[in-house]
Amino acid sequence: ASYLPKNDGLDMSLADPNFFLSFIGFWGTPGSFFYFTPAWWFIWLLIQLYIVYPILWFLIKRLGAPKFLLYSVLISILVRVSVILVGFGISSLLYGAFFITRLPEFAFGMAFAWYYSRNREQVHKLMLSPQAVLGFAFLYVVATTVSITWAGMVIAPFLVAVGIFGVWYGILGKMRENSSYLGKSIRWTGLHSYSIYLVHHPIIAILVPSNALKGTVLSVFATVIGAISLEKIVNIATKLFKNWLKKFSLFQVAAQMILLSLVIYGSAIGVELAIQKNDP
Repeated sequence: ASYLPKNDGLDMSLADPNFFLSFIGFWGTPGSFFYFTPAWWFIWLLIQLYIVYPILWFLIKRLGAPKFLLYSVLISILVRVSVILVGFGISSLLYGAFFITRLPEFAFGMAFAWYYSRNREQVHKLMLSPQAVLGFAFLYVVATTVSITWAGMVIAPFLVAVGIFGVWYGILGKMRENSSYLGKSIRWTGLHSYSIYLVHHPIIAILVPSNALKGTVLSVFATVIGAISLEKIVNIATKLFKNWLKKFSLFQVAAQMILLSLVIYGSAIGVELAIQKNDP
């Protein structure tokens, strides 16, 4: 049970070591995995996959897409079985605290891109065929059904991902993105999906409990505004960082960033102390 998300709201404290782990992007321990906002566990998985991607790219070129995907699935199954057998249950390890347990979904994406880049028209036509869409839909239903068992959970996340990918490809692949308002809306959502994902949970946790209907409606608008604002802030920060690199050495930029981080941290301590004193 200690590995499951706790309903602690948005509790955060500078006295908690998990705050500093999450601040640097590390959500690899049971205590930090769902810290502050459970939706952010995915960031740690992404960081791991970014780090190992050069190795995976070397392997898919060396082995070829079929063998690469097969070995990825087999290794993941062995690790997931081991995690379940030693009694962790549905722990952070199965979610993605260790990237190997979620490698098959990523490997499938790489393998699909491998074939798509070489046979675009053939792959696209195959994915849009009714037989393929029905097959992916059937796979999704079966995988979701077997996920209620421990044995099923060994392979279900991978099969669910493949199934839902195929279904959505079959639906959206036939839609011209600029031909309708729906197509434009879907394209816009896809472009901003990650920023929406990052901001949605804190907003929902704040607004919905007080008033379910009004909070849900407000959450939709607040999430969109928050997502766009986050993208603007990141773009400004990235541009500023690039300008610094043009004017200063890497060491000087690192020193400036450390100084800026200390200022932010000092401000956070001031806010923390003020809250503890005035409204603990």
